Amino acid sequence: AVIIQAIRDSKKVEIRYQSFRKKHEDHFVFEPYFLKEFKRRWYLYGYKGDPDGCRMLSLDRMITARITSENFTLPKEFSTDGYFENIYGVRVYSDMKPEKVLLKVSAMQTKYFRSLPLHRSQKEIETNEDYSVFSYFLTTDYDFKQDILSFGNEVEVLEPQTFRDTISSIALTLYN
Repeated sequence: AVIIQAIRDSKKVEIRYQSFRKKHEDHFVFEPYFLKEFKRRWYLYGYKGDPDGCRMLSLDRMITARITSENFTLPKEFSTDGYFENIYGVRVYSDMKPEKVLLKVSAMQTKYFRSLPLHRSQKEIETNEDYSVFSYFLTTDYDFKQDILSFGNEVEVLEPQTFRDTISSIALTLYN
């Protein structure tokens, strides 16, 4: 409720935060822009005052959050749709580059892909009795890689070759 109120009222929030990657908690003031849910976790995006721009915080790692009396203004050029346009999960890094991805999906899994697309860019570009091929334009980040691996041999990466090699290498390690 505190975070939603702060977003609604454009108020900065004082946060105590414990990252999984650090031994000690952080204490900082944050400009909360919006919330996003992914895989049953909620994430807060906003500005922390550093040159890296918009940042992500996981709500379950917040120790405390207190609304301050300080206002902030959401940048006019900021768009949540634009921010996540080519992103699969929740991580956004400046060096991430979207690319065309082709997945060959078994006939049984094809029904699931049609009913719940993996990403807004999903297009079914080939349909056969035994499989379909889906095209995407996105960043092949950690979350996407994990989800593709979760389908086992029901999904094959056709392109790009570097992503195909990465998935193949991990699969060989897991299943050998």
